Amino acid sequence: MDKVSQFHWISHYVTTKCDVTSNYNISSNSADSTQFVLTDGCITESFIIDIYLNIKQFTNSISAACKYRSMTVEGEKICVMIGDNQCKKDCLFICKWMNKKHQYLFDELHELNKYLERVNNGLFKTEIKVNLHHSNKRLKPEYMDIIADYLSNT
Repeated sequence: MDKVSQFHWISHYVTTKCDVTSNYNISSNSADSTQFVLTDGCITESFIIDIYLNIKQFTNSISAACKYRSMTVEGEKICVMIGDNQCKKDCLFICKWMNKKHQYLFDELHELNKYLERVNNGLFKTEIKVNLHHSNKRLKPEYMDIIADYLSNT
């Protein structure tokens, strides 16, 4: 099996499921709790993709930071925020792996974010993030070698 196929098959193997949700939060700047005042950015739309992985791999990646996204670790998940920011440090291996595997998705989410910034009226603010949930399992070393080799050569 060629290296691209191996990369994709192993990536499918470690992915348990994926959920997509959206949330809307409305905040009011009014001091009077009986009145609601709509102001710029008072409605926050959160678009969240949760990818559940059956592995945990927190080693650092030595490659360059991801474009148009930044990463934070929040408890049992890695949160990848879509926007014009970049990671300020080396990414985690699992984050770099999922960014490569789902590059088309991350690129589309970035373009969607740019579009929504242009067309949303002042009331809306949109946040797009991808959460990578992990378990405490480890991937077989030979599989990790295949993924590391693929990531270092692409």
